[in-house]
Amino acid sequence: MRPNRTVARHVLKRPLPWFLAGCALFLYLILFTPSGATIFLRGDASIYVLNARRMLNGQVMYKDFFQLTTPGTELVYLTLCGFFGPRLWISNFMLLALGLSLVWFSVVISQSIMSGPAVYLPGISFLTCCFFSERDATHHWYTVLAVTAAMTLILQKRSARRMAGVGVLCGLATFFTQLRRLMALIGFAAFLPWEHYHARRNLHLFRQQCTSLIAAFLATVAALHAYFVWKAGLTTFFPCTVIFGLRYYSGSFSSQFLEKLPRDAASSSPLV
Repeated sequence: MRPNRTVARHVLKRPLPWFLAGCALFLYLILFTPSGATIFLRGDASIYVLNARRMLNGQVMYKDFFQLTTPGTELVYLTLCGFFGPRLWISNFMLLALGLSLVWFSVVISQSIMSGPAVYLPGISFLTCCFFSERDATHHWYTVLAVTAAMTLILQKRSARRMAGVGVLCGLATFFTQLRRLMALIGFAAFLPWEHYHARRNLHLFRQQCTSLIAAFLATVAALHAYFVWKAGLTTFFPCTVIFGLRYYSGSFSSQFLEKLPRDAASSSPLV
């Protein structure tokens, strides 16, 4: 009985590593078989892996093949395919890493407003109710991870340096999902005057925070997208990533766009 009591006491003293280990085991079992074989998951992740393979073979994104999202997801898979080759397990492994990272961030956020075992409840709910039904390693999860990291960064303190970090992370989020994730930046920017008004902060600090946030965001967006704009050309990059999404990729507009395509082109479109 003594060894069991020792283990139990150790778990009570350091619950977070054991909690994360349990979450990692849960994620592994829904993404891989006990023998290590990859479980095939239906979804759009294969599109991004295929695009990464095309880039690995020398094709230029937006110029040689169409894509409506910004190139962050392809770049992640391009890096991994460059090291390991195009493998089915890559997207599943990234899902495991994404899920575990988001669970850890949920605990960090929960600890700022709760205490005790309740801090683990949001992570458990996220894995079982949300992540389990959306096992698709596409741009959405990478963007959510970047925005969640930005929120975690300024929970306790909102200095100019931390707001610059938020700007970098929001810029990174737009590298995966461009238009909708701009709302995250707008939300952070809108919070600053609200806090300044209610907390009556120093006006100089408020200006520093706003300047750091916007400048870091614009610099990150420019640095991350510059290569792809240069290779494909702005006249190709901008219509693919901005104009197409505004005109067609929303509600009935996307279905109307696909109805106008020839049947063979519609069946090969990444929107299907």
